[in-house]
Amino acid sequence: MILYLFRILSETTLPFRVLPADLEGLHRSTWSDWTVEPLLRHGALLFEGFGLSSPEDFEQLALALDPKLYDQYRGTAPRNARTRYVYSSTELPAHLPIPQHLEMSFLPGTPRKLFFYCQTPPDLHGETPIVDFRSVYQQLSSEVRDAFEQKGIRHIRNYNPPGKKLEWDLSKLKSWDKVYGTTDPVEVCKKCRSEGQLFEMRKDRSLKLVNEGPAVREHPVSGQKVWFNHAQVFHPEGPVREAEYIARRQGTVRQRGLSVFLRNFHRLTSLFLPDEARGTQVTFGDGSPIPVRFIRHLQAVIWQNMVFFTWKKGDVLMVDNFAVAHGRMPFWGRREILVAWTD
Repeated sequence: MILYLFRILSETTLPFRVLPADLEGLHRSTWSDWTVEPLLRHGALLFEGFGLSSPEDFEQLALALDPKLYDQYRGTAPRNARTRYVYSSTELPAHLPIPQHLEMSFLPGTPRKLFFYCQTPPDLHGETPIVDFRSVYQQLSSEVRDAFEQKGIRHIRNYNPPGKKLEWDLSKLKSWDKVYGTTDPVEVCKKCRSEGQLFEMRKDRSLKLVNEGPAVREHPVSGQKVWFNHAQVFHPEGPVREAEYIARRQGTVRQRGLSVFLRNFHRLTSLFLPDEARGTQVTFGDGSPIPVRFIRHLQAVIWQNMVFFTWKKGDVLMVDNFAVAHGRMPFWGRREILVAWTD
């Protein structure tokens, strides 16, 4: 078994492209079984040419590939539902990047698989880059890797109460009623308890959520170690550094300007906004700060392993969320990418 998995995992293509001819002669009910080995090996499968044209088409294909789709979302990004299981991938403005991450890695019920569907290809840029976080773990320096493995990680999220306007902190993306689907703080507290969340509903009705756990996990099938956290997403240095990488890649005036703005904005807000009050924050599991140089090293390794591909209408990307991370590049014009996930 060990030699078999080694052979599978040593021969990878990211993403691995799947065409209708690859499934020819297979009953639709067996497609899910067919994906097991290539998804384990490569970490992401790109289905091309399946004639999809609507969210409903996408939902049906996703259900064929894995019938255990889930219809609730507890992450940080703003999303809108399109069908029972299909959501917009994000409602963030086009100029903002989304760093690489394993979806909801900080939650107890991390989705096992993700499905992305291209309804409208981006006019310019707007890729969904992917990175194998098994490789990221292997390539990190022993200093960084050991520190996270020994101390674990603590993710902190602060949400405004319903109706409160957004403020100086750009990481506060939505209020807690958008997360839990209710404006009743008592009901939210019940949901937090049922999910095993560490939480604090403050007097001003703002909500603090804390998730503690290992920074590295083993893949549930292969046993490989995977970099499994939102460190460079939640750390204040993360978005600033990400914008600098993107400005160099895209080379546009807009992204260069955004990079300079975020760096100066971070310097300004750090003078009066404590880290623990930010919309998102991350520390080691013992509460000690994560050094900025660790975050910079991590992002350098992630960008060295980043893979870009061009979306075409009807494409579907199936992702092993315990192996491969995803993000979003800023874009111009139209772009509509939808998402679904399993439990």
